[in-house]
Amino acid sequence: MSQTPPRVEFPSTHWSIVAGLADPSDPAFRRHLETLVERYWKAAWSFLARLPAVPPGRALDVAQEFFASLLEKGRLGEYSPERGSFRAYLKSALRRFGISERRAEKTPAFRLDATGLEPPDPSLSPESAFDRAWAQGVIAEAVAELQRHLAREWKSIYFDLFREYYLEPSGLAVRRETAAEMVDPTAVSVSYETLAARHRIAPHDVANHLRHARQVFVRLLQARAQEYLGPGVNAADELRFLLARE
Repeated sequence: MSQTPPRVEFPSTHWSIVAGLADPSDPAFRRHLETLVERYWKAAWSFLARLPAVPPGRALDVAQEFFASLLEKGRLGEYSPERGSFRAYLKSALRRFGISERRAEKTPAFRLDATGLEPPDPSLSPESAFDRAWAQGVIAEAVAELQRHLAREWKSIYFDLFREYYLEPSGLAVRRETAAEMVDPTAVSVSYETLAARHRIAPHDVANHLRHARQVFVRLLQARAQEYLGPGVNAADELRFLLARE
């Protein structure tokens, strides 16, 4: 008998945010843009930091100027889901801005916190760096939502097991094999028996709790991907993309 998939309360849609950015005169425009900046500024910085046209050490400033230009000029009104993924659109917009914009020194509309940013890896292209930072951000959001979801269900131990089995000791390095399972048995550093002893539960409970948490996580990750891919687009390929670049 097949098991009913766990119910997931999806977050507010990405498209409601993008749609709210089409008109700079909309009272909610600034709030929507700030949400967009919070989600994607690290990916933007990663791209610009590797762009030859951007002077060394200026990538964070240029990222601030890029998002300010979206605020001032309403450029997101140009975008529609039929033109491709939002991720692809942002990469193209960043390249155009980094190469051709003539930027004046002025107080930025957004202050980005560079705390914890690692120096740019010169071996990565701007596109590869952007994709990696994007994937890490989407996965981090899905993990945080998983923790909130399981806490609401009074299943915090499920998240603790998920974190210890899949995420530690390498932070947000989710074990990956397929989009459906994400399990690489050779990479797992802790056994069911160890977790069972640590949490004083049976090994078969560890297996059941991890299965439930994994199902919820996959659905949350798919939901996040579907948000920026647009309506009617299959998220399976994007899910594989995310897990391959984390």
